[in-house]
Amino acid sequence: MTALTARQRSVIVAAAGSAAGLGITYPLVFLPGALALGLCWLLGYLAGTMAGGGRRLAATAALVPPAIAAPAFMPLLDVTQVLILGIAVLGLNVIVGWAGELNLAQGTVVGLGAYVSAILSVHHGWPILLTLPIAAALCGLVGLFLGLVALRFEGIFLAVLTMSFALILPIVLKHYDGLTGGTQGIIVPDVPLPGDQATGEYVLALVCVVLVVLLTYNVLRDAVGLALNAVRESPIAAAGSGVSASRVKITAFVFGSVLAGIAGSLYAMTVGFVGPDSFGLFYGIQFLTMVVVGGVRSIAGSFLGALLIFQLNAHVSPIDLGSFVGADGLALSPQAVFAVILIGVLIATRDGVVGLLTKAGRALPLPSAVSRKLPRDQASTLPEGTA
Repeated sequence: MTALTARQRSVIVAAAGSAAGLGITYPLVFLPGALALGLCWLLGYLAGTMAGGGRRLAATAALVPPAIAAPAFMPLLDVTQVLILGIAVLGLNVIVGWAGELNLAQGTVVGLGAYVSAILSVHHGWPILLTLPIAAALCGLVGLFLGLVALRFEGIFLAVLTMSFALILPIVLKHYDGLTGGTQGIIVPDVPLPGDQATGEYVLALVCVVLVVLLTYNVLRDAVGLALNAVRESPIAAAGSGVSASRVKITAFVFGSVLAGIAGSLYAMTVGFVGPDSFGLFYGIQFLTMVVVGGVRSIAGSFLGALLIFQLNAHVSPIDLGSFVGADGLALSPQAVFAVILIGVLIATRDGVVGLLTKAGRALPLPSAVSRKLPRDQASTLPEGTA
């Protein structure tokens, strides 16, 4: 029997560590579910890091047990929505993090994917599961259009153009009410799944997450990921090495939009309703916030950011400031509270939650044999931050 490589050992130890954390935290009923899952992931991540296989791989492997056991810690519907959001955030992370392009239209592309599934299933009688690849393909075409736009514009100009797309599409959806239901939206039928409906939708979302993560991980550790890094760091040097910046940017937009289409189709299936006001500009800004808070250029950070922002949206309430300053009717709205929390997170760490945990992991007194391995493992063919 051949000995395990450092990467294989790191995957096994990280998954086992987070699984052990689940057994430790489950009886602690006073811990919020999201916090307990985060602690389990942290334990697995630190254990996998100490096994010497690299921090990024350990961070990704440590996500698996919490994702499977999450329904025991959080409402099942919430877990399903976090997984779906994570797919869309991962797609945006490819565009923003690895390609270095600013995109505010990801939420609108998610909405487009949801509408494709809703229209095909309601108006044309398609089995709703078969609409998922169609939604992904059509959103990929939208990504191709956005990628072509990105070839001519960049920076603030690209941000304004993608913002305009996010503002215009909901208006178009409201106008063609015969097809889209207008302001009333479309009620989507349940997915025909065996057993309990909520459990079946969770399993469907989890299977899609596993496939998407594996696909993204393998794409980014191949020539595509290296090309994305090269173009982001120095387009001129990349062109001198034979890397086409145009092709790389278009590839990133298409890939990220395909993931948005998958997330949108799953959203329509699990929520059972799509409406134009659900996928406006603010929805895209939330996705960008999830990327920044979770960790740019991080697969694990995409899902952690989705979890954190979803929980903040669900639990943040207005704060009454009148009792502090002696004025009536003075309060911070949930959006303002949300903004203050985000500013605090960004001040604490510019690299997101995963970056903060990575710095904490580096501060650990690791055994000398392990610490000597880490730089070499981190300098693998996997592009920066792929965890």
